[in-house]
Amino acid sequence: MRHLIAVLSMQLVLAWIVPAQAASLQISPVAVSFSSRQHATTVTLRNPGNDPLFGQIRVFAWDQRDGSDQLDATTELLATPPIVKIPAGGEQVVRLVMAQGAADGRERSYRLIVDEVPDPSLPRINGVVMRMRYSIPVFVAGDERDPAPALSWTLTSDGSGVHVHVSNRGQLHAQIADMKIVDQGGHVVTGVGGLAGYALRGRERLWRLTAGPEARQGPLTVHALVNGRESSFPIPAE
Repeated sequence: MRHLIAVLSMQLVLAWIVPAQAASLQISPVAVSFSSRQHATTVTLRNPGNDPLFGQIRVFAWDQRDGSDQLDATTELLATPPIVKIPAGGEQVVRLVMAQGAADGRERSYRLIVDEVPDPSLPRINGVVMRMRYSIPVFVAGDERDPAPALSWTLTSDGSGVHVHVSNRGQLHAQIADMKIVDQGGHVVTGVGGLAGYALRGRERLWRLTAGPEARQGPLTVHALVNGRESSFPIPAE
């Protein structure tokens, strides 16, 4: 009887949770860069699947406040078309255009958001439908002759873990990957594998990570890939 109840309960759950088709959208390039004199570029969306994909295209200004990413509405960068239908095995080119007067000589950052949406020709399904969202970074270069990130790091700890804080006072964003906090004995205290995130130009980024009490012992060093280059940064003692 308990087994029968469990089976019926699982069937009821599955009846309400209807997953969308497996994610198959391919986007190229995965990061977009404008030169300081460039006004337009394109992104290609490809659908290698067997069913058409429908998507909504939006662009947001990308900032960082209180150590976290923030997306705000913008008219500085426009994407067209805003709604796409990509046939099975087909592709769609999305054009990105900078509005006149948007550039101010500094690097600017945006996010191109692509949301999968239901096929409008199909009946609506009650329940939870899981669909994919894709977020592509877009950077517009500034006029600086020698732009570069300039990073400084601090680390604090409490009962729940550690807070890794990076400040970028340079003129170029920093893409941070494979971040490791290493103690003086070479032991990894904590870290983030793969892409950890970005520290935008003139902004601060914060990560809340899990670590033991050894995170308070020093000296500590950050090892990371910054814009694809291996870099090391000492962390000042608290």
